Amino acid sequence: MKADGDVGSDEKKKKVPVPIHESSKHEKQSLPEAAAATTMPSNMTLPPRPREPTLAERYARIAAVVSLYWFVSITLVFVNKSLLSVKGSSFSAPFFVTWFQCLVTVALLYALQAIFSVWTRYV
Repeated sequence: MKADGDVGSDEKKKKVPVPIHESSKHEKQSLPEAAAATTMPSNMTLPPRPREPTLAERYARIAAVVSLYWFVSITLVFVNKSLLSVKGSSFSAPFFVTWFQCLVTVALLYALQAIFSVWTRYV
């Protein structure tokens, strides 16, 4: 028979949750970690935060985008020049060429958006 002050073996195994303010006395927790500790099961963890790009990486990306824009723009000028200045050709439709290039550009942008939206889910 157990006395009132005795604790059974089942009761010793139970863990009492510690409030955040008491656990933060011993170790610092960021706000998302503290919130996750109170709302998520113990076997789950937060996904790692993505690494912030360095300043050099950001500048390299900007330089790459500007270079790509420059390349495409200059290439498009030369393509238009070659299409519209063929000797002996009666192809006089600069509006059609411009419209078609815009249409292809829009189609490519939608295709790239779809590809990258799927690709970024797995990266």
